[in-house]
Amino acid sequence: SYSVTFITNGGTTIEPFYGLVIQETPFTSKNGFTFKGWYLDKQFQNPVSFPYYPKQDCIFYAKWAERSDITYIVKHYKQETDLKSYKLYESEELSGTYGASTQAKSKNYSGFHNNEFEQKTIAANGTTEIEIYYDLDQITVIFDANDGSGNTDSQTFFFGVSQKLKANHFTRENYFFDGWIEIQHNASVQYSDGTYMS
Repeated sequence: SYSVTFITNGGTTIEPFYGLVIQETPFTSKNGFTFKGWYLDKQFQNPVSFPYYPKQDCIFYAKWAERSDITYIVKHYKQETDLKSYKLYESEELSGTYGASTQAKSKNYSGFHNNEFEQKTIAANGTTEIEIYYDLDQITVIFDANDGSGNTDSQTFFFGVSQKLKANHFTRENYFFDGWIEIQHNASVQYSDGTYMS
């Protein structure tokens, strides 16, 4: 009988063997890696096949390969119309190699733009999460005097959020102010002074 010592190289521990024959492949596992077999040398040149009959005391070395199917989650959060909070809109599951960088990408949502985010290193246990936040687009409304005089400053809106149009400060001799007209796609929309607009 001979003894066999197992060097698992980060895998789960295996108790040393002492006897005549090892019938089946000793089992070890390692998060993020696939077990590629036992070898008699550190350089992994001499593989071991089973059943194995030791002819002397020896050491087995475990060989591993990084898994390329480790899953991670990318979550997409949209800004709410209160302009303070965010709500989870969509999540997706991607996969990559343990220890490598995630490959998360932002989405194109109408009326939103994404904030900057950082990729992460893919964890072995599949718990990696990337959170991407999207803010509402800002839209500038410019007021045209339409042959009037004076100044009415432009106004900033957020996509899909209603607010009151600012009061008119233009004047035009022999005319009274009758509201605002927005020209869009060959159609016009009329707004009264100070009315809500989205």
